[in-house]
Amino acid sequence: MGGFLLMPSETQLLEFFHTFLLARGVAVKSEQLQSFNFMESGLLDSFEMLSMVMQIETDFGVRLTPEQMLRPGSATVGGLIDVILRS
Repeated sequence: MGGFLLMPSETQLLEFFHTFLLARGVAVKSEQLQSFNFMESGLLDSFEMLSMVMQIETDFGVRLTPEQMLRPGSATVGGLIDVILRS
């Protein structure tokens, strides 16, 4: 994707998550993507979650703090997108 000069859109972030998850064998229907809880699903290990955060930071030019990631709402794709869009 490359770095963004402007804040990414919700659509771009949803596309990122869909692609990231699919590349790891996690198929989530589009209508269920925002509510998908990647923390509780057990389908991503800690290394994959760290890779996801690092890729988000690199691709979208945002910084995610541990505090942001530990918020209860950040465990879902939609919740994490909200955090990113507020960064």
